[in-house]
Amino acid sequence: MRGVIQHELLDRYLLEVSQFKGDSDFHMLFLIRFLYTAEDNELSGGSIQDAKIRIVNTLETFPFWPKDCTNRNIQLDDIVFWSENHLLMTLSSCFLLRQYINNPIAQLPSPYLRSSDNEGEGEDMVNEDIKDMEGADLETRLLQTYLNAHCLPEFNGMYEAGSTVYLPFSICALLNIRDFSHINSLRQRAIRLLHII
Repeated sequence: MRGVIQHELLDRYLLEVSQFKGDSDFHMLFLIRFLYTAEDNELSGGSIQDAKIRIVNTLETFPFWPKDCTNRNIQLDDIVFWSENHLLMTLSSCFLLRQYINNPIAQLPSPYLRSSDNEGEGEDMVNEDIKDMEGADLETRLLQTYLNAHCLPEFNGMYEAGSTVYLPFSICALLNIRDFSHINSLRQRAIRLLHII
């Protein structure tokens, strides 16, 4: 992503996320994509890096799961933790933010330049899941469980996929995982769900 930042839009998204507004998870999808794809150039004059710092600082304070709020006295009335699409958006953004913070230099995993999106299945994928999730935080394990459950033939995808309001946001969350996850099993589950949808 190259060009000039729309500061008014960025400021609005950051403000709503910092105030834990109900549509924060929608905005986080775009903020995460910005973190991974935006590059400083002659047009930006260094403002891309400044924007990335602001995004990380804001997202780090967001309560991605209710457990994050018990010790911080945060009001959660507007944040939705129980809806399918909200869970996907929030957990995927949490995972990708933490991955970005832990590895800010190598942002795009090598499969980002992949030639195909093969669906992961079978015993090898299960063994990879176990290896990938060793030492993972709660939100990453929840995201893995969420993706695994939605890939089950009995579940057959996402029930909110028929919603014209939520489908684009669910697809954006899955594309973020597909494009940026360094954990192959998460990426493969997201690809599988994209094929089902």
